[in-house]
Amino acid sequence: MVVTIAFPLISSTLDAYLLKVTLTLLLFGALYAVVADRKIFRILGVLLLPLIVGNWLYDPAEQGLWAQTTATLTLLFLLTTTIVIFATIITATRVSTDIIFGAVAVYMLVGVIVAVLFQLLHNADPGSVVTHMDSISHDLFPQFLYFSFVTLTSVGYGDFAPASPEARTLATATGIFGQLYLAILIAKLVGVYTAQSITETRQ
Repeated sequence: MVVTIAFPLISSTLDAYLLKVTLTLLLFGALYAVVADRKIFRILGVLLLPLIVGNWLYDPAEQGLWAQTTATLTLLFLLTTTIVIFATIITATRVSTDIIFGAVAVYMLVGVIVAVLFQLLHNADPGSVVTHMDSISHDLFPQFLYFSFVTLTSVGYGDFAPASPEARTLATATGIFGQLYLAILIAKLVGVYTAQSITETRQ
């Protein structure tokens, strides 16, 4: 989240390295998040090294086979982690701060996953997402990350617009998910956590 906010303030030369470092830390954090599920942990652990190498060697905007394979595997890696964390949240019998932080992590991970999906859509069809900005850098992933979170939070500044049917469907689903997730799940978890705290204090 901090890096996403900081991107506009950082020079384009540092952006690529910062993005790679952030993604590497994100992959390690995602692996740690599923450590309790030994089977998933082993599968993702095997994928981690080639994913890190691939993300450092290949530009997400490249059309090559290895770049696309790396982006697809990164997507599957993060999606699997998000599902595991979400399953832990909805099956928890007690709401703790870890559960609330886990719910926030799912929200942030969805933003990154949608950004990767927009990148893949753009690579397959460069006209699927259009921008009204006068200039844009070659590395579009930070721009898609921005577009993803703007859509997820339903801000919609209008500087980006989905053009293809697939991109519009993804943008619509992202906006709906973002609003319902915050209004239903996060609000409910915070409410239950507050009620638990009050009950424990009285006891």
